[in-house]
Amino acid sequence: MEFKAKTEPKTIDAETISAKMNAWPDCYYREMEPAIRRQLLDEAKRQGLTSEDNEIREFIFAKRYQLNKKGYVDSYLKPWMDFKYIYGSGNGSFSFKKNQKRIRTLFKELGEPEIRAMGGRATEILSLEYEHSGLVYITLSSNDPAYRAVILGLGSVSEERLAQRITADFAVAVKVIPEQLGMTEELSLWTEAVKRAHHTAYPNAAF
Repeated sequence: MEFKAKTEPKTIDAETISAKMNAWPDCYYREMEPAIRRQLLDEAKRQGLTSEDNEIREFIFAKRYQLNKKGYVDSYLKPWMDFKYIYGSGNGSFSFKKNQKRIRTLFKELGEPEIRAMGGRATEILSLEYEHSGLVYITLSSNDPAYRAVILGLGSVSEERLAQRITADFAVAVKVIPEQLGMTEELSLWTEAVKRAHHTAYPNAAF
């Protein structure tokens, strides 16, 4: 599954932004649209809300989102794609270290080592961002006709079957591949965060 950028970023008016700020920073982690998250973060900075935390959020935002002509590209969805690729390609003796390197390089690009070096609070905020990315993955999967399609693209799966598909994706990402690569502890910040996202969406489902 490939998640394509929207043709133009979705934004909201200043009055709506102002109303949302009553729930800062929760509103930031409930919002799925990158452009609206940008607006919320800018407004929080303008109002001087949680200023030190916002410096970290600003750093993470720059690592996570890249704006191009088609809209924002969410780099924090890349782990899902890479874990699926590794799962589908096998993990022989030659590819084992190659895949380890691939994953370590990815999380370095996402800024995790730099953010961890900033201290405990920065790591907590990164964990929230990882959790948010898990919720985004669930939302995009749920709204993607190709992901929901039955064999040959005929019809759409039930909500129960959809939940099973998403849960299977989470199992690969947070359990199967980390264990196969011997990276369970190394990836624990990401895996524990996205587990929380899955539990939020599907509290009765287990891997």
